[in-house]
Amino acid sequence: MNITCKTQVMMFGVIGAVRIEEHGASCSHVELARGANRPLAGMRECVMARLTVKELLASRGTRRLTQVYVRDVAEAQACDEAGIDMIVATQWPSHDPGKLAAIREAAPNTFITFGLPLYDVAGPVEIMRSAQQLMLAGADALYCPFGFDTVQMLANEMIPVVGHVGLI
Repeated sequence: MNITCKTQVMMFGVIGAVRIEEHGASCSHVELARGANRPLAGMRECVMARLTVKELLASRGTRRLTQVYVRDVAEAQACDEAGIDMIVATQWPSHDPGKLAAIREAAPNTFITFGLPLYDVAGPVEIMRSAQQLMLAGADALYCPFGFDTVQMLANEMIPVVGHVGLI
């Protein structure tokens, strides 16, 4: 069942500007405007729930999605607040394992793809270990910079994976 809501959202910074947004079944409403400590009369803000892999696959050819590469927590939080559908993040260049968990925490409503480290793993066992650690850090999917065999290996383990062909 496809539920569509139409919610008037006040465009802050432009007095009196109003727009109508249409969202799918994952929509829920919050009576507080962002930054407000009390409900504002007649105003509701629409907060989208995080997309699932199933919803991404179902949206092919029917919905335009937004995706942004983020480098830090502040960018992830800004994307989440702006309603970006998906973000991509990697540990590079810091190699701080806590960085990705912090990004996940900063963007709880955004589908996040974490990138597997290209030069930090060697062989299928290390790749699988790294993939499992990234999924535990909160990834919704993994970006794989390796070959088709590695993409297949991850998919066989039910890990949502985005493959990369690279330069040909």
